[in-house]
Amino acid sequence: MDLDLYIAFTRYLTTFVFSFFIYQLFASLVNYTQLKEREALWPMVMCLTTAAYCFVFAFNTHFINQKLSDFLLMIFWVCAYSSFYSYIRTIEVYLKRRIKKLEFAKLYCVFLVSVQIVCAISTLLFNHNFLFDEHNYVKSNLFAQTMHFNVSPNIYGKILGGLGALVVLYTCIVIWIELNRLKRNEVLLKLGIIVTFLAVLNDTALGLEISGAILPLYYFGNAFEAVRFNLYFQRKVYRKLFNLENEVVRLSRIAQFGFAAASIAHDIRNHIFVLKIGIDKLIKGREEDPQKNYKSLNKHINKVSEITDLYMNVFDKNNANEKNSVSVKKIVDEAIELVAQKFQNSNVVLIVDIEDFSINCNETEITISIVNLLKNALEEVSCVDKYQSPWVQVHTYASKRSICVTDCGQGISNEIASEIFNFGYSTKKAVGGHGVGLAITKALLKRSGFQLGLLKDSKNTTFEVLF
Repeated sequence: MDLDLYIAFTRYLTTFVFSFFIYQLFASLVNYTQLKEREALWPMVMCLTTAAYCFVFAFNTHFINQKLSDFLLMIFWVCAYSSFYSYIRTIEVYLKRRIKKLEFAKLYCVFLVSVQIVCAISTLLFNHNFLFDEHNYVKSNLFAQTMHFNVSPNIYGKILGGLGALVVLYTCIVIWIELNRLKRNEVLLKLGIIVTFLAVLNDTALGLEISGAILPLYYFGNAFEAVRFNLYFQRKVYRKLFNLENEVVRLSRIAQFGFAAASIAHDIRNHIFVLKIGIDKLIKGREEDPQKNYKSLNKHINKVSEITDLYMNVFDKNNANEKNSVSVKKIVDEAIELVAQKFQNSNVVLIVDIEDFSINCNETEITISIVNLLKNALEEVSCVDKYQSPWVQVHTYASKRSICVTDCGQGISNEIASEIFNFGYSTKKAVGGHGVGLAITKALLKRSGFQLGLLKDSKNTTFEVLF
């Protein structure tokens, strides 16, 4: 092989491998951003330093000046042993424990990298390197000619390089034994160990000028490990996402229980209010027809039981509560019965305009919904001095099959309208609003297949239920 062909082959090969490790680097970065674990940084550092090794190698095939070429020889060593140190740390992360037998290997990598950094700085600043000696002859091997090196390792450089090769061999053996001890069938990691060992032997022989006819192949040693480690951390990401999804489901169920509890408290309160008034009348002897009052009290007690049963399964989509054909007039009358006393106490006029029609529904659900709409309107217009003659109207339309609850308010802004059906959102928190009523109403009607909306083209504030 002539020199030009050797240089071209070197550039293409190292550029290809550089691209591979850049891809693995970004894959590692994605894993880290998902996991937010410091341990996930090590495969990223390994890919980065190996990619830097490839880049320096390809870059040095372009001769700029002699000092730079000699300087980059030290950078080879820095990148190679930084990458190998990161590889050891990643293995420990993968095995989920520190391996005491590898402490010396890590320490030696740090030492060798530090020495080479000092040599690199010394070369740039003082043109002196205590691990390499200058020579004035042209080397016969293709690698040295391609890299334009003008230095050769002295006895200290050869000792450090030889010890480095032994450390790599020792590390490979320890990791291989550890994988076998754990009975892990890690084909990629074991293949990577074999390639790493052979590549380091080759590169050490090349760097110490024992041979020089082939390329440095160190970066191939990390290729299998990079793929395996990224697969490992990707699985951790998937497990984390799966666990997060399960946690979201669990929390949503807890939220549903909380929503149901708030709903029960909210809707039972209406019936308790009527029960209290009826019992007060009986105690004070102001009830002309006690038997009729007893029946009314019993009806509301039964309603409380119905509401409790309803909300036990209200958020179960597969649950189909009993539905019957019910008169809209009956539903509105029952709703008005629950809120009539509150309207009277608040001096708010309640206007009722009924066009009767029948709907197939769960009567309790729809009654609760209409009561909530009426109470919401009442709370809005009964604020002190807000309106001189406050009123609320209930109008049913047989042609549209709808119920409209309108109050004397002047409408709702788009900003509030977009939030008004959200649980916990209330424009009346200053007077005790909890943001429960409309959210419950929306959920109940949607569950029954009906729609609740805010009419934007109405002069006054109007909520419409479409059946």
